[in-house]
Amino acid sequence: MRPIIKLLIPVYLLVSQQALGQIKDYAYMRELEGITDTWHQIDLPDDIFGKVDQQLDDIRIYGITAQQDTIEAPYLLRSTAPKADKASIDFKLLNTSQSSGHHFYTFEVAGEAITDHIALDIGRQNFDWKVKLEGSHDQKEWFTLLEDYRILSIKNTSTDFRFTTLDFPAANYPYYRLAIPSSKNPNLQKATLERQVIEKGTYQNHQVASIQSHQNDESKSSQIEVKLSMPVPISQVKININEDFDYYRPVTISYLSDSVQIEKGWHYQYRQLASGMLNSLSGNQFDLPPTTLQQLRITIHNQDNTPLTVNGVEAKGFDYMLIARFTTPADYFLVYGQANGIAPHYDIAQFTENIPSSPKALTLKPPIAIQSTPAAAPLPLFGNKAWLWAIMAIIIVVLGWFSLKMIKKA
Repeated sequence: MRPIIKLLIPVYLLVSQQALGQIKDYAYMRELEGITDTWHQIDLPDDIFGKVDQQLDDIRIYGITAQQDTIEAPYLLRSTAPKADKASIDFKLLNTSQSSGHHFYTFEVAGEAITDHIALDIGRQNFDWKVKLEGSHDQKEWFTLLEDYRILSIKNTSTDFRFTTLDFPAANYPYYRLAIPSSKNPNLQKATLERQVIEKGTYQNHQVASIQSHQNDESKSSQIEVKLSMPVPISQVKININEDFDYYRPVTISYLSDSVQIEKGWHYQYRQLASGMLNSLSGNQFDLPPTTLQQLRITIHNQDNTPLTVNGVEAKGFDYMLIARFTTPADYFLVYGQANGIAPHYDIAQFTENIPSSPKALTLKPPIAIQSTPAAAPLPLFGNKAWLWAIMAIIIVVLGWFSLKMIKKA
């Protein structure tokens, strides 16, 4: 950065109306260092998220040229969220059979296809089976893919839970055989073979400052209050349960969205993020819509069961970054924090194929609070003493003139 501008940035912002016209409505600015190419990456640090809106719409990149013009650099917001794509696999049910209290289903896959999960649509309700899945190249020699894999259905007046998807390591067999340990017909209505292609994402494990739990005997529920060290975007919550028995219970995950001070103290408003079933079959990992938050409330509905022992809660989120284009030499700043910010729309969003895959990362300097100077309120007419003295003088002159005129007439 040019030394003069670098030293006089605060003064420049106060005196340059053109610059203020662009950034005066933002709360913070951070200088960008290391611009050498057209494309660069800007990693957003955790301390930014508590100062921007939920959608990250109120972020801009402004530059100050040598002529003291203000320009805007376009950017795209990216994250390390996983990208998943499911591809259906053509297959047909070859045969079904029954033997020794088991029902067997054999599937044939068309062509060379890799699959890693099978979704079962079973017509029966309220079952608990441990199934076996095998693969074969010739229907003579079978290789075990899953054994004692539990599928479950529970439906009553208070619960409707079903877990019937077979997940296994990617396999490439022309034949698959499923064995269900049931003497009665499981009523398998449909099976869907799919290959889920996932571009793995990267999660950041955010620090949990405190966890508090209490039981609500009236509602037969457990409430776990989780507080993070700072507001950050959370996309996944994992609830660690320390029990050696089977369980399945409704769970609701909410976050503190607002607080209002009333006569009796503070009133806290929570907004629901997700709900599901806390159970002993899965890892109790819940995906959430990315939301910036600092405090979570997890409600476990125990019904008539003994409360579960919560051994800990993990809160994770994606990493966020900007991919920006710099075409004009200038001193650039990241500005953010604006009420009712609107997401920008740049042409580069239509030409993503021209963006390099790994642009060089820039360095963000510490934030500077932007102090916009409010316009001075005009004084009322009679709040200015000069006007009062002038009016008094006029009144004296007018009265004197009328007095002289009356004396002459007399």
